[in-house]
Amino acid sequence: MRPNTNSKAFNNGFRQNSSNSNVGLMIDQQNSLNYSHRLAEESLQIGEDVLESFKRQNDSLKRIQNKVNYTIGDLGLSQGIIKLIGSRDQQDRRIIIFLTILLFVFIGTLYYVFK
Repeated sequence: MRPNTNSKAFNNGFRQNSSNSNVGLMIDQQNSLNYSHRLAEESLQIGEDVLESFKRQNDSLKRIQNKVNYTIGDLGLSQGIIKLIGSRDQQDRRIIIFLTILLFVFIGTLYYVFK
């Protein structure tokens, strides 16, 4: 048996079900909108955190670069000093060899003179 579609009870029930489904759909849409809003806020917060992290990393890299540049400068200065010390060492060796030869010549001359 088919329900009488002209009856008042059927029409009220259909409208009530239709209204309930519309309200439920609106609630679902509102919940979905709230969820999307929360996701957007979380995404913005994550983006801000990432940018802050990049800034800190950039500052750290700049400090490291300054230290490396300072160390390279010190290393260059140290290499210059080492070269200077090496050249002075060569000069000192030449002077010692010359004085040693001069001493032997002097001792030899004294030996022949006082012999």
